[in-house]
This record gives sequence, structure tokens and C-alpha cells, in this order.
Amino acid sequence: MNRKSRRTAAKHLRTADTRRADAATSQVLIDQAVAAAQSGRWQEAEKVLRYLLSVDPDNAEALHMMGMALGSTGRATEGIDMLRRATELKPSEALYWQNLAACLLGAEQPHKAAEAARHAVTLEPGYVAAWSRLGDALAETQDFNGACGAYERVQALAGQELGNLKRIANCQMNLGRLDIAEATLKSADAMAPDDPEILANLGAVLVARSNYVDAVEVLAKAVEHDSKKFTVVYHYARALAGAGKAEPALLWARKATALEHRSLNAWVLLGKLALDLGHLAEAEVAARRATQLGPDTSEARQLNQRLKGVAPATKQTPAYMDFHLGDPDAVAPVPGVPLNVTFTDAPVQKVPSPKDPMKKDDAKAPAPDGTFDFTILKID
Repeated sequence: MNRKSRRTAAKHLRTADTRRADAATSQVLIDQAVAAAQSGRWQEAEKVLRYLLSVDPDNAEALHMMGMALGSTGRATEGIDMLRRATELKPSEALYWQNLAACLLGAEQPHKAAEAARHAVTLEPGYVAAWSRLGDALAETQDFNGACGAYERVQALAGQELGNLKRIANCQMNLGRLDIAEATLKSADAMAPDDPEILANLGAVLVARSNYVDAVEVLAKAVEHDSKKFTVVYHYARALAGAGKAEPALLWARKATALEHRSLNAWVLLGKLALDLGHLAEAEVAARRATQLGPDTSEARQLNQRLKGVAPATKQTPAYMDFHLGDPDAVAPVPGVPLNVTFTDAPVQKVPSPKDPMKKDDAKAPAPDGTFDFTILKID
């Protein structure tokens, strides 16, 4: 647009003129809103668009941009209304349908988002962003087969891209295609060797496929990046246990239960490892917690069954001392039976010390029955 058109648009905006804007002025205002939005100045973009819609309420592009502005600033419901009006005015515009899908996903309406994305790819089969949006929406609805197909379409159109490769692997994992998921994740790992998400997922797949040695190596790298993520720590404990490294596995299993104390699987793993290493008291605690979290699960029942076949954990019991007073030939009391100690007012026999020799007159014989006075007891 030339300088004159820009000045005219700015004048319209300043004066809030209610006359219908001509096409040139509308385009200038749209360009201003786009520039502001791309710089993250959503408030400025919204001001321009509200003015334009006040003078041209059926401007499809203004409605589309306004919907994006609202959706990007936490007002997804209002944004959806604007975007729907834009698609009604221009139903053949794939961009509008794609952005409507994005806004619907933001509003946690994945089924409707999938419908909107399908409109976009039907109108424009080579629209990469719309295929990616369709994959996201289908993954949210747990349609991993459909999502995988959409992401593979993205790969066919745009080539191998790291983020899309991660999404494909996630779908394959959820579908149980672990061998294919392993190959996909290894391809992703070659592109980004230190990516924590790739390492964590690859390690989990290797554990699921019982390749514990390789899993330990991969997950050791993952915990270096993030040792506070439950899934990483839990799978690392499983890998160590599978590789026969019970002691370190127990330590990581403890950390897993600390990070996610409501994980039945983590408590079961901790209980099994504690049993294997002879930590019976800890195994009992883990089994009790597992039973609370999953009372009807086979995992909790099996752990408790194992505990039943093992000697109970050692518990500290009171110590009993067998002794008697007086007659050395008297029968020692039976353990656990209270001692029969008689208290008396008889004088205490004084024991001489080097600093205070006992005088002859001080010596007193013990009571005839051999009973001592315990009412006065001094411990130096």
C-alpha cells in the first residue's frame, strides 16, 4: 500500500468513523493487525480489528484475524465464534478451517477440531499444517491409527522433521507397534542425539521389548537430562532390574515412588526389588501401598502372595533379663512373668569406696530374707 492509503487507514482508526471502509483501507488495517500479531502485540492488533469490524462487520479476514487474536490470548470460546463466522463467509478458505481447528483444540474440543481440520485438507490436500493439526486432534481423541496416518502424510509432503517424527513414534507406541516405534525413535535419535524426550521414549520401548542392556545405556543419558521426571526414573529402575542390577534398581525405584506416590506399578516394582534383596520391612510397606492403590489388581495380589512365602520382617521386641535376688540357689523366674520384688524400709547396705572407707559400726547385714531396699537408688 502507498503512503496515502496508510494515512487514510490511520485517520479512520483515530476518528472511529462509522462509514464502511473501502477495500484498500481494510487491507491496510489488516496488514497493521497482522504485523502487530506477528510481533506479539495482540492488544494493538485487537484494537485495529475491532475498529475494522465496527465499520465492516462482514469482513471475513478481519473475523479470522480477530478469532486468532482472541484464541491466542486465552479467549478461545469467543475466538471460535469469530472463526466460524469467517468460515461461513468464505467456506472455501482452507486457512480459516485450519485455524478454527487450532482454536478448537485450545478449547479442548478435539472431535470438532478434527472435523475442521478435515475440511482444510479436503479443500487443500497439500496443506502440511492442516494435516499436522488433524493428527494432533485425532491423537487427542485416542484415534492413534488415524493420527499416525495424518503425521505420515506430513512426512510425505514435507520430508522427515524431528517434531513430526516424535509424534509418529508416539502413535506407534500407543498402537503397540514397538518394533516400528524403536526404528522411528532411533531415526529421531540420529537427528537429535541428546533430546531427552526421544531418549526417554526409546528407553521405554527397549524395556518393553526386554532389551534391558541397551535400555540402561539409553535411560542413563535420559536421567542425566531430567532425573525428576517420573516416567524416566521408573523405566530406568525397570531397565536396571532387568539387567540384573538390583541394588541401583532399588534406589531408582524408591525415587520413582517419591516422584509419583500414586503409581501402582512403581510400588509393585519397589516391593519386588526389596523382597529380592531381603529388605522385608520395606517390601511389606510397598505391598500395603500397592494394595491400597489397586486392591483388585493381579500385580498387588502377586506381590502379597510372594510376601506370604517369606519369613516376616524382623521386629524389635522387648528384652527380658532373668535375674534373682538373695538366695543364689533360688529358682530363676520364668521369662515374661513379672518379678516379685519386695520393697522394705530396711537400711541399705553401704558399699565402701576408696575415698570413704566404711566404718565397722556402719556395716549392716541384709534382711534375713535376702531382700534389698530399692526405694533409694543412687547411680553415680
